[in-house]
Amino acid sequence: KDQQLLKKYDELAQAIFIDMFGDPVKNEKGWEVKSGKELIDVIGGAAFKSSDYCEYGIPLIRIGTVNKGFFDRNQLAYLPSSFINSHNKYLIYSGDLLMTLTGTVGKDDYGNVFVMNNEYDACLLNQRVAKLNIKKDLLSRYLEFLLKQKEVKAELTGASRGVRQANISNSDIYNLSIPVPSLEMQQKFQLLIEKNFEMQVRNSQLQSSSLFQTLLQKAFNNELVTE
Repeated sequence: KDQQLLKKYDELAQAIFIDMFGDPVKNEKGWEVKSGKELIDVIGGAAFKSSDYCEYGIPLIRIGTVNKGFFDRNQLAYLPSSFINSHNKYLIYSGDLLMTLTGTVGKDDYGNVFVMNNEYDACLLNQRVAKLNIKKDLLSRYLEFLLKQKEVKAELTGASRGVRQANISNSDIYNLSIPVPSLEMQQKFQLLIEKNFEMQVRNSQLQSSSLFQTLLQKAFNNELVTE
C-alpha cells in the first residue's frame, strides 16, 4: 500500500511540475535553456565483483535497487566495510540523485531516477547506475521531476529518434536541453513536494519495510510465535 501511495504521489508531483513549469521539451513558458553538460556532472558506478559480496558491510546500490520507484532492499548486496576507503569515489549519500542506465530493449526499465533516502549513512554505487551531480542553476527536485517527464525520458532512451536503446550514455545526458526556471520557482516546487506529502509517504514506507524485514528475519530463524 505504501508503494501504491508513492506511485500516486509521484503522479501528482509530476502534474504539479507541468502546472508550474510547463512541458520541458516544448518549453512553452520560455525559460532559459542550457545543455546537460553545463549543468550536470555524471558519475558512473564501479564494476564490483560478486565474489566480493558478503553478508554484512556497506550496501551496494544496483540497478534493481532503485529502478522501481521505491528502494528495493531485496536487490541490495553488501561489500566489506574496508571498501569505503579503497572505493570512496563511488560513495553515495542521502539526497543523491541516481539514474539507471541499462535495461531491456523495448521496456520502460531504464532511464529511471531515484533520490537516495537516509536509511544508510553511505552506500557504494554499482556499474550502470549513475549519480547526477548538479554543478549550478538547478535544484535536485526540479531536475528529478524534469527527468521523470515522458518526453525527456524518451529523448534519453532514444524513443524520440525512432530507436529503442538498451543503454544510456553520459553523452545522452550531457546533450539534453534543459529549461532553467528561476531558483525561486524551483525552491517553491521543492518545498511543496518535500513539506506537504513526500516525506510522510517515504517515512511510512521506510517503517513498513523495516518491519517486514524484521519479521522476515525472524521467520528464517524460526523465531515467530503463533498462538
